[in-house]
Amino acid sequence: MVDWLLATLTGFGVAYVISRVSIYIHLQFFRNSNDDFILVDVYLPYRIHLYSMKVPIIEIVNRDNIPWLESKIVTEHGETKTHSRREQRFIKVFFDICIKHPQKMRRIMKMVRYYKKIYCRFMHSIIKSIYCEKFYWKTTFGLEDAAATAILSGTLWSVKAMILTFLQKRTNFKTKPVIRVQPIFDQNKIEVDFQCIFSIKLGNLINASKFIFLSKDKEVQRHV
Repeated sequence: MVDWLLATLTGFGVAYVISRVSIYIHLQFFRNSNDDFILVDVYLPYRIHLYSMKVPIIEIVNRDNIPWLESKIVTEHGETKTHSRREQRFIKVFFDICIKHPQKMRRIMKMVRYYKKIYCRFMHSIIKSIYCEKFYWKTTFGLEDAAATAILSGTLWSVKAMILTFLQKRTNFKTKPVIRVQPIFDQNKIEVDFQCIFSIKLGNLINASKFIFLSKDKEVQRHV
């Protein structure tokens, strides 16, 4: 009896500790004249990496005389390329279904609406529990026309302020966000450095996931 009680208390203690562990999601977009990439990095405290993906240099290529975006994706398992031909085939099949088989399209849209509801409930619960550990957004740009550069600088400040206000109403910021706009006159130039780190407790993530499983159970019971 004592051993069972100790095992139960130990299990609850371990579960509580795990629920308090934070998961960090680091998003970065960097672009200058020589390089650009998108980085997604997911890790635990003490930089214990769970997942990392880097998408460098997005190129426009011609596939069957159709301009298409193609990039190389770098993960922990190596480097792969996006399959533009496969993506084109998928879109072609999708449009064929829309035109030739509208009944299938209606079923697909019904499934999309169903999973959209689940996704919205899941994301609503996640957003309430998420914290922004770092928000840094610097844009350096320039145009040969000084007047156009000044106008664009003001526009960028306004757009960034609107986006930041939107995020602050929905996300808990732990540190003061940093946004910068640095105009350079009399030359064409564009550089962007965007970094954002979010954190969420593992317990909150598990709790939010219940919407997915409970909704699936209800759907199964409805068709039984």
